[in-house]
Order: sequence, then C-alpha cells, then structure tokens
Amino acid sequence: MTEQTGKKLLKDILEHLGRQPVLFGLGQEEKLKLVEKMLIEGKSWDEIGKAIGWDGPTAKEHYEWEEPLKPKGGLEKPLFADTIWDPEAALLEALSWQEPKKIFVSPDLFHPSLPFEFVDQVLAVTVLSQMHTYLILTENMPVMRDYFLSKFRWGKILQATKTLHPGMLREVSNWPFPNVWLGASIKSQEQNDRISDFLDVQARVKWVRVTLACPLNLEPFLYTINWVVCGGQTGPEAKPCHPGWVRKLKNQCQQANIPFFFEGFGEWLPSGFKGVDASLKTDWGTLDIHGNFWPETTPWNGHQDQEPDFEHVMVRVKDECREMDGQIW
Repeated sequence: MTEQTGKKLLKDILEHLGRQPVLFGLGQEEKLKLVEKMLIEGKSWDEIGKAIGWDGPTAKEHYEWEEPLKPKGGLEKPLFADTIWDPEAALLEALSWQEPKKIFVSPDLFHPSLPFEFVDQVLAVTVLSQMHTYLILTENMPVMRDYFLSKFRWGKILQATKTLHPGMLREVSNWPFPNVWLGASIKSQEQNDRISDFLDVQARVKWVRVTLACPLNLEPFLYTINWVVCGGQTGPEAKPCHPGWVRKLKNQCQQANIPFFFEGFGEWLPSGFKGVDASLKTDWGTLDIHGNFWPETTPWNGHQDQEPDFEHVMVRVKDECREMDGQIW
C-alpha cells in the first residue's frame, strides 16, 4: 500500500465511521472521569451529583457499579512485538502505519467493560490492514469464548468492516483471519484450569503467555497451542519465578515441538546467575519447587543432595536478560 493509497483509505474510513463504542451510565455520558476527579478533590456526592446533573445517591450507586468494570490499565507488551496499539484511544491508528508490524493490542479487548460492538470494530481494522499481524491477548478467556461463539458474530464483524470502508468488504476472508493471533494470559492455577474456554475458540495462531509465580502444568493443552511465551512477574508485588518451573515448561514445549519464548525471570534472579548473590543489599530468600518462599533463609542441603533443582536462593534484582540454561529462548 502506497502512502497516497493509505491516506485515501484513512480519509474514506473517517467519512464512513459509524458510532463509537460506549459504556452505560456515567461511562456513556463521559462523566466517570469528572466523578473521579471530584472524589480526589474530596467533594461530596451531593456536590458531584449537582455537577453532572444527577442526584447524589444515584451518582454514588452508578459509580460503585461501573468503577470496577473499567479496564484496569493496559497489558504489558511482549518483547517480540514491534509496537503497542490502544484502539480505545485511537481506533484507526494502525491503518496509518505503512510498514508491516507485529502489533500488540492493549487493553484487554475482552474486559467486561468493553462491549462486543467495539471488538467488532477492532477486528474490522485488522481486516483493513492485513499487512500487519495483530497479537490479541486476554485474561478473560470465558468472555473471549462467548464473543467468538455468539450468534451472527461473523456478520457483525462484516458490518463493522463495511461501516469503516464499504469498498473493502469483498476482500474480507472468513474467520479465522490469518493476521490475528489470539492469546491467553495465564497467571494462576485458576486461569490455567479455565484454558479450555480459550481452546474452544478458532484462530490461525493460538498462543499462551504464562507469568510464572507458581508451578503450572500446560502439558494437557499443548497439542492445541501454537506458541508459548513465558516469564516471571514484574512490579513491586512481584513474586520470584523458580528456574525449575521455566525449565519444565520449556521441556514440555520441546517434546510437543512447540516454539518456546522466554521473556526473563522478571523481578527476581536466581543467586549465582550473572554474578547475583544474596550479599547484595536487597530482598532475597529461598524458593522451593512447590512455590514455598522463606525470606532471608538459605536452602536446606538435604533437598539439594536429592534434587539439585528443588530449592533456589532468589535475589530481587530486576533484569531483562532472557538467558536460561546458557542460551536465549
């Protein structure tokens, strides 16, 4: 697509753009941000209600219902993605990029606060920019399943595409789109147990992003997954990631002939790795293979003699190195 063609396509889409996704109540009337600002300023609900044209008790009731449903920030961009795209902020932004990219979509499109009509519009954009590969990741696998298995979903995506650019409708392929890779984010055993919801969804490429803060077993599901991405937690509340958990998942992927991508240990590194040890003035402790952690405690040697990978001293030193067993995965 030439720059001139791209500009014309963008102009046509802007002219034919249909309604934008809306929330309900305060969100629909775009008053949620004002309410939050006034709450920070210490205003009463009567004052807030007057400012937005509602009575105070009704404003309070709607806020308490809607606030938990807001998207809770964006998902963290994987290292292998070229860029990140927030369709809530700029629905058509991806159409202006002329060079092919691996685009990570954030926030989570299947957060309960986002209507399915908005997801239709996002997928319509992927149809209109097939040079790009879109990485769509969700923590809400049941919602993703409900979306793709709902009645007339394909027709609604087609309608959204027609609304954005009628002339492109004849070029739309059937779902699954070749340039849309669907992913499931797994951070807990509960999410791991619900991966069957994700497996019910068709996709040209299915990938799983595992954030290891406890031992997880993906082996029963690997036969339906195309790619596994793995890493440790980051942030102030991050828990350490045991090297044995990573190694087990890596070995399972190798046995199943599935690509494995390691993003790094996250906020904690194993002692001895890259010269890191517990003498550093930072948090440290012993983590065993079952997920038990003892702060500022060295391993019990009895376990080390029987199973060398049972316990590891972990040190809180955030590092983006992706090395595991002497190589990059």
